[in-house]
Amino acid sequence: MLPEPNPTTQHPPPERLVKVLVVDDEYAIVAVETEVLRSAGYVVVGHTDPERALDEPADDLDVVVTDYRMPKLDGLELFRRLRRRQPRVVGVLVTGFGNLELVQTAMRLGVSGILLKPFPLERLTAAVARAVQQRRLTEENHRLAAILEVHAAAQNLNQPRSRHDLIVLLARLAAESAHADRACVLPADGPQGVLARPPDGTLGPLPEQIDALVGLTAAEAIASLVYVSGGPVVLALPLRLQSQDEGVLLLERDGEPFGPIELERLSLLINQGALALASLRLFEGRLREEKLAVVGQMAGAICQRLREPVARIHGAVDELNGTDHDYVEMIRGQTERLETMCHELSDFVAGGDENRLVPVSLGDLLAARAREGELTAGARPVEVVVDAPCDVVVNADERKLGRALQNLIKNAIEAMPRGGTVALRLHVEGALAVIEVADTGMGMPPEVTERVFEPFFTHGKVNGTGLGGAVVQGAVRAHGGDVEVHSVVGQGTVFRLRLPLAPAAGQAA
Repeated sequence: MLPEPNPTTQHPPPERLVKVLVVDDEYAIVAVETEVLRSAGYVVVGHTDPERALDEPADDLDVVVTDYRMPKLDGLELFRRLRRRQPRVVGVLVTGFGNLELVQTAMRLGVSGILLKPFPLERLTAAVARAVQQRRLTEENHRLAAILEVHAAAQNLNQPRSRHDLIVLLARLAAESAHADRACVLPADGPQGVLARPPDGTLGPLPEQIDALVGLTAAEAIASLVYVSGGPVVLALPLRLQSQDEGVLLLERDGEPFGPIELERLSLLINQGALALASLRLFEGRLREEKLAVVGQMAGAICQRLREPVARIHGAVDELNGTDHDYVEMIRGQTERLETMCHELSDFVAGGDENRLVPVSLGDLLAARAREGELTAGARPVEVVVDAPCDVVVNADERKLGRALQNLIKNAIEAMPRGGTVALRLHVEGALAVIEVADTGMGMPPEVTERVFEPFFTHGKVNGTGLGGAVVQGAVRAHGGDVEVHSVVGQGTVFRLRLPLAPAAGQAA
């Protein structure tokens, strides 16, 4: 390789530094061509050995100026090998043996110019300038084609759809645009904006990465990714709109890193994806607010009118001595059902009320709810177990949080008509307390888990109000936390509640 020139003799670089590789088996020719091109403002590397020229990094290489006839390797074969590593490189072939067949072969390979020896040196700079211009035009054409392609594909994101379908479609479009082998979108949920698991149907499974990223914010997830040398190429991009994280796009492929055009395609796509996710989130939020407003106007009056006659019925049932036992139990059961419905409506409407926060031991709360759950199970062979290896304290409204846990345990028991186990687990993740309510019941399909927190949505319950999930989500979010659900049909369901820990003694809240 020729020595670098003295920095004091370099000319000012052009707007974009262009790297040129000069290869000729004659040292004097390489020296002259190198100096001429450096004087024109290019970054130039010169070689007299074509095989050593192949050792040059190809990622930032723009133009190859090469002699045709050289020992060991001719110029066309050198250019072919370099272009295999860097498809966007362009070439200028220098030869004293030009003919039509050579010209045709060179053009097919992507050589943009041929210089016949001898030639004036200004023709060299002109040929390299034309080669650079061709490269830029080609790249711009590819970029515009990519923009049109992604724009056409992204139109589908704006069609009305469920959140599940939108996330699956976005992952598929991203994989196609970037030629990725695997892709998924981890949506950001809850007030904390932590990442949840991607829905079924995405190209994956990317299990190791997903397990490590769930529960983190988008920024934490991207910063925590570990890249293994020699392993698949992993790319994580935030889906962000006006500083609001909507999730993270995770892609993986075997082989070459993602190229500039692929990254530009992804940039356009994630902007459209973030906008679509934000629009859907706002729409769902507005819809929920409207439902809450309607229920808020009705629930108070309904509950107030129901409670008084229900209380009178209860009192009358206690006086029915000597009456048929089954008849009395039927009346008692129906009045209790009415009371439960009143409680659920009240809890749903009161979800936005101000919390009465006190330090609450989650271990004690889970133990109390486990005892109640076993009583609720009655004759069913259901076991409610608590796994709370450490005492965790949060500032909470104990009534609201207790009712939310009661709802989850009750639903878990109802999901196991033949019996099973409800596990109440407690652990700490960073500054969050995590409660898991897991059952070994029937499980739910994805289209149900997607709507489980939606007000008035019921599944498999004839007499349900459809407010249990909404009550749980409202109570947890009122404490600055979030809740998610994972379920597999035939295997069971797990609800995960994350709540901020109470500040340590002496620490500001």
